[in-house]
Amino acid sequence: VGIILCVVNGKYNDKGRVLRRVPRFDNIYDVNISVFNAPKFNTDALGGTGMYGIAGPSYDNGQGSAALVKYDIDTGNTTTQATTAFSPVLTGESLGCLDTKNSVYFFIYEGYNKERQLISGLYPYDLANPSNVYDPVYLPLIYPDPFVGAGDECTFDPDTGDIYVFGHDNDNLDYQLLLKVVFDASSNSADITMIGNYSLIDDIPLIAGETTIFDSKRKYLWVVGEFGNDTNNFTVDYFYINANTGAIENTVNFEDVIIDTALYDSKLDLVVGLKTGERTKTGHFPFQMVHVDPVTLETKQTFTAFDDDYCSWEAIYALDTMDGVYYQLLYKMPDNAPCASYNGTFLGHLTGVFVDNGTVRAAPQFCEFGDVLSCPWDFQWFTES
Repeated sequence: VGIILCVVNGKYNDKGRVLRRVPRFDNIYDVNISVFNAPKFNTDALGGTGMYGIAGPSYDNGQGSAALVKYDIDTGNTTTQATTAFSPVLTGESLGCLDTKNSVYFFIYEGYNKERQLISGLYPYDLANPSNVYDPVYLPLIYPDPFVGAGDECTFDPDTGDIYVFGHDNDNLDYQLLLKVVFDASSNSADITMIGNYSLIDDIPLIAGETTIFDSKRKYLWVVGEFGNDTNNFTVDYFYINANTGAIENTVNFEDVIIDTALYDSKLDLVVGLKTGERTKTGHFPFQMVHVDPVTLETKQTFTAFDDDYCSWEAIYALDTMDGVYYQLLYKMPDNAPCASYNGTFLGHLTGVFVDNGTVRAAPQFCEFGDVLSCPWDFQWFTES
């Protein structure tokens, strides 16, 4: 039911977004996919405040796929923190979330359980001590799509550490579920509660990791999806969902919202993020910091756009609330070549933008997308308490 967009290896839409559908699905039916092995961790690079990511398929010559890595926001240097205990772990774009209470970085993945059934789950990394190993949280209620992560989303409440997972009902693909996951680190277990069950929203999101915003002050979340299950007659909307009851209390048409990626800023009590402008004469995309109302998504303030030879982008983003910097993965051509000369390779830049004035803090190159797929599936800013 619905539409799944599938574009392989670096194709992008007319607004420049890379629709990443790399060939990670070919081996999802390999029954050895979730054989447990002892995880490896780097004892010289453990924990601390900073930017963490889930490494892409080609990281460390393919040996570090889905590893926990830490990025230097000034230089782009990457340090491996820990590798997975399952080989391989399959995930998708922007499917990570933080349990801030237990300092655990979760991301949605697919694998086999002990009965050799393909299931969805949350894979954990301990950011305070990456040598500490937790068991994955299995989510048998969520459909494990052959296109890993399609229709799934993960977000979190930074005040409580509670995780919210959105995905198709494994028993009825005409329905979508909203799950609340509360992890107990002391017992290495999780309590899972189904908060919402929806039929009027089809295929949320259209592609893995669409923008999801959690308002920690009001305990509401915005998710993007199709309104209606008729593939010839639907709209793409933001749905305003009560995180306690699961009730959908408002919808806003996607085209009426200025943001392309965004997160809730608790200091400002605003949703902040980046808007992608129209291509310039040189083929590049300008970006600008924008502020919108967390309840209505109406525009509150826009800042001067910046353009530094960017040709594309992905919905991989994070917010450092303490220092007021919003980060997103933006792409340039090698040697800053014109976008029209695109031949399948982008260089990824960890672009940080000050929330209060929209200027660029730094934008170091830190990954590659093309024949080499070292760019992260996801990254999150972690502030150590």
